Amino acid sequence: MRKRFYLFLSFLFIICCLFRANAQKTAVAFKVVNKVDKKALEKASVILIRDRDSAFLGFGITDSAGKYQFNSLKLRSGTSFVVSSLGFTPVNIPVRPTDSSLIRRLVTLTPDTNLLSEVIVQSAAAVRMNGDTLEYNTDFFKTMPNAVVEELLKKLPGIEFRDKDEIYADGQRVSKITVDGKEFFSSNPKVLLKNLPAELIKKVQIVDEKNTIATETREKKDIPKIINLKLKKAVRQGILGKVFAGYGTDKRYETGGLLNLFRDTLQVSLIGTSNNQSSEGFTMQDLNDIGGFDRSGAMGGQQSYDLNGYRSSGIPQSSLAGTNINYNFTKDIQLNIQYFYKDNSTHNDFIRTIDQQVGDSSRITHSAGMSKFSQKTHQVHTGFTWKQDSTGYLRYNLDFTHDKTFNLNAGNAATKTTHVELFNTSAYSSNAHNSRSDFNTNINYSKTLTRPKIDISLDGSYAHGLSAAESYNNNITTQYIEDYIPDSILRYSLSHLPTTNYSIKGSLHKTFHKKHMLMAAAGYNYDLNHSGSDLYQRYSILDDYQFTPGQSIKYAGKNGKFNSSASYRFADTKTRFNFKIGVNYDYFDIVNNYTDTSIGIQQRNYNFLSPLFDINYKSLGLSFSRSMQPPSSYYLSPVTDSSSNLSYHSGNPDLLPATSSRLTLHFNKYWTKSQFSIYGNLTQNWTHNNIITKTDIDNNGITSTTFINYNQSTHRTINIGINKSYHKNDFNMGAGFSFYGMQSKTPLYLNAVITQTNNQNIYFNLNGNASYKELIQLDAGLNLNYNNSSSEDASFKENKTHTFLTYFNIKWKPTHRFVMQWNNRFNTQPNPNPDMPDKWYFSDASLAYSFFKKENVEFRLSAYDIFNQNRGSYQYAIQNIIYSTQDLVQKRYFMLTVSYKFNKISN
Repeated sequence: MRKRFYLFLSFLFIICCLFRANAQKTAVAFKVVNKVDKKALEKASVILIRDRDSAFLGFGITDSAGKYQFNSLKLRSGTSFVVSSLGFTPVNIPVRPTDSSLIRRLVTLTPDTNLLSEVIVQSAAAVRMNGDTLEYNTDFFKTMPNAVVEELLKKLPGIEFRDKDEIYADGQRVSKITVDGKEFFSSNPKVLLKNLPAELIKKVQIVDEKNTIATETREKKDIPKIINLKLKKAVRQGILGKVFAGYGTDKRYETGGLLNLFRDTLQVSLIGTSNNQSSEGFTMQDLNDIGGFDRSGAMGGQQSYDLNGYRSSGIPQSSLAGTNINYNFTKDIQLNIQYFYKDNSTHNDFIRTIDQQVGDSSRITHSAGMSKFSQKTHQVHTGFTWKQDSTGYLRYNLDFTHDKTFNLNAGNAATKTTHVELFNTSAYSSNAHNSRSDFNTNINYSKTLTRPKIDISLDGSYAHGLSAAESYNNNITTQYIEDYIPDSILRYSLSHLPTTNYSIKGSLHKTFHKKHMLMAAAGYNYDLNHSGSDLYQRYSILDDYQFTPGQSIKYAGKNGKFNSSASYRFADTKTRFNFKIGVNYDYFDIVNNYTDTSIGIQQRNYNFLSPLFDINYKSLGLSFSRSMQPPSSYYLSPVTDSSSNLSYHSGNPDLLPATSSRLTLHFNKYWTKSQFSIYGNLTQNWTHNNIITKTDIDNNGITSTTFINYNQSTHRTINIGINKSYHKNDFNMGAGFSFYGMQSKTPLYLNAVITQTNNQNIYFNLNGNASYKELIQLDAGLNLNYNNSSSEDASFKENKTHTFLTYFNIKWKPTHRFVMQWNNRFNTQPNPNPDMPDKWYFSDASLAYSFFKKENVEFRLSAYDIFNQNRGSYQYAIQNIIYSTQDLVQKRYFMLTVSYKFNKISN
């Protein structure tokens, strides 16, 4: 009953969101012209203020025709529109309530006069265009004491925080945030957003990102935005960061911290963390998020974790420590150095079921086992950037990585069929020690010649790696057909495999009269890799491992690729029409040199010439391209892998390359004023000489596979999304819908029977969210994932699986010190295999309270999987097989976490 209630609540919330977001209100359209020559004024500001205190209520910027329209306003007495433009006298237009569906205003501005009152002039200065820069005056956007930059930006109209905290300004993605024109800490803006005090900011500026590719030839939607924060006083030095520690039931723990220091041109970050919670460990982005925890905190320090208990695999323990150093020799020469040490391990217990149809019989394999994995990694990065001027850049990067891993796997499997109760059983175990070192270096130079409008880019890279492995593999199989005795394969292998890669490429773009561009590029990539190992095998009659030359076949693969392209592009920014037409040429040289002289040298050469075109009009686009995929060295290798006595695999040296054609129709439109967006994408792929797996299963259940070319496969997808946002003072609301559909036709070759299989996948998502100030935040939604697989001639039975998920989350902040958060997930899997759950409900919650004047000390009590129903279960179907799995996952625990946030910035 409770689960149905949450599902109903989710739907009710979403419907309310959609209804509220589309409520009809008055539309007000403006056209602003110069009083002297009657010409339209572009980038004039239209601002709605409250008369009694000049409070800022909304704004707009006129387009190239001098027009701007408010699509949804509830007009009230006591408010006014202020229309202004740089170099003109602002005009004040009082608002009078009306029932008209549309109010049209023609506004004329007089140059170089200064007659209006101080209040109106100040109101007009809240938002203004300064050349190509949109400026917000922060004096008109009040924040709470101790607020950070993120809270300030969320109050600015036209700036949005979308999924995964991506920032958009005027409907376009924000690529970076700078402070007084300089990058702050790292390329991840969350460090800045969640740490820099809002009270230090004087102005917020929005500008187009300047790119070495001529800006005038790009669509407006393709040019990202940069947010620049102008400080009241220059920040010279500071220390900021956070430390936290927590311990809970079931011996769960977390601890970590991030310390950021800067002084003038030097920035240093120190980070460290360790936990044994149900997560995949921290990425660099996660660590930046941790360092910039917002004042509301997150559940148990798990802001970056997957908390829905779905498709998780094993329980890891993760530790990380490192440093990041940025130093500016001058404003144009920058140096970056990073070092990280990672220590990750995972323990997993699992159950697997593979249901495969073979002829008129189902072949079902049940397996259960455990795995342990550990990895220790050292990473070093050095980056150097030299900005010669606004048109020239030199970038150099050097990376070194060394890691050691250990894998242990053990389990048992049993196979049965529709006609045979027990076909065979197997017991397996393996453990492997691996180490790998990689060295990479890259240099890039780009230059824009402004007078002839030519963009040049040169890029070169070199990489060398070395991997070594030592492993033991044991397989013991018992056949229950024809009274087979147990069959054992016991192996020991050693490998020492170097790799080398280098590439060089260059491109040139020539612009003519802003609308026309010629583009050319060429590059060469060379890859040298080694494969194979020394194998030692022990049979039941031997007491020791013996070297097996027939299985110890190694080879060196040399792959070279030359690529060149030439194209022409036309772009008209006024009509928003552009198209690109061109041609690509690829040459592949593949050489495999085997240690077995009977195989010798394999050499393949492939040429491919392909056209391409891309045409766009406003929000609609159509593109076509072709490509070739040569068979890999693994596919071409004739060596048979017999490491399992139930499965044998070999490559095919006679394979031909596969060629693919791709046609895409897309639509993407965002209405800034109404904050409404819709996108759609339809793609069709055709592949000729498709490389497929040829599988044969004999009467004893032994599988043999190889690769063959066969006919054609097709793949088509459709992707549709609709999003609507609503913003009114401190109230925000949004709703979204997305649909993904896929259908593919691929050949299936099994036991000399070949058929075309139809695979369909449908994913449906409906979501909504709402918030009022920082008091309350709600989001809810549902996901449906359906997949189906069948054969055209009914050679195999139809396989169907689907999963359903609904969620409802609430975050309540009754005071600026107290935060309550509650997340809920309900999952269903209607047709699971035995021992697999068909539904489970997942819920977690936290209570947090901040202490002291700056609220920089927080106590947080969190509960994970409150009802102890977490499952690591997943199922999907493809061709004639249904895969089902259930993994070990973290179950219910409670945790108390204490965190301390420090922040000291001075000038």
